[in-house]
Amino acid sequence: MGAVVFSEEVILAFSLDTFTCGGDIKYAIEKINYMGQITNTPAALTKTRTSCFGGSGNRPDVDDLAIIVTDGLPFPSDRRDPAIAAAQALRKSGVTVIAIGVGGRIDPEFLKAMSSPPQEKDKHYFVAASFKALTEMAKTVGEATCKAIQGKIIFRIAQHLFPNEPEKVCVGYLAEKTCNKTFKAMLQRNIKL
Repeated sequence: MGAVVFSEEVILAFSLDTFTCGGDIKYAIEKINYMGQITNTPAALTKTRTSCFGGSGNRPDVDDLAIIVTDGLPFPSDRRDPAIAAAQALRKSGVTVIAIGVGGRIDPEFLKAMSSPPQEKDKHYFVAASFKALTEMAKTVGEATCKAIQGKIIFRIAQHLFPNEPEKVCVGYLAEKTCNKTFKAMLQRNIKL
C-alpha cells in the first residue's frame, strides 16, 4: 500500500514497497496528519500516478487501485477541471480509481468524473455525510471496490505483501486534509494481517 496525503502541499507519505507488515502500515496511517484547508487534488492525483504507481514497489502482475478520499470539492474551484484531467491520466495509466467524498459540500458529479467506469454511485464513487457515515458504509465500499477490480480483494490492503496468495492488489490511498481518526480507524479495521 502507498499513501499520498494532500492539501496545498502533496506528500508521498509512503510508497508501495515501504512496509513489509500490516502492523507497520497501520502505524503509518495513524501518523497521517491534518494538513490544512486548500485542496490540490490535481497535484495529488498526478503524484499518485508518477510517484506511487510510477515509483518503486509497483508490480506489473498486480492490479492497481487508487482510492481518493476528499471533501468532494477541489479548492480553489478552478482546480476542478485539472483534477478531472489528472484522474483521467491516472485511469489511462491502468489504475482503477475509486472516489469517496465526505462532508456536507460534496459535488457528486466531480466524484463521478474522477472515478473509473462505470462511474456509478456506490460502485466507483461514494458519498458520505460524515466520517462516521463512511465508517458505517465500509462494507459497501469494500465490496464495491472488490468488484471494481474484477473480484480481487481490495480491503486486504497489505495484500501485495503476501505473494503466495492469488488475489493481489497494489493500493494507492490518497488522504485529503479532511482525513480524520474515524476514517483511519475504519481503514485500519479493514487491513487484514
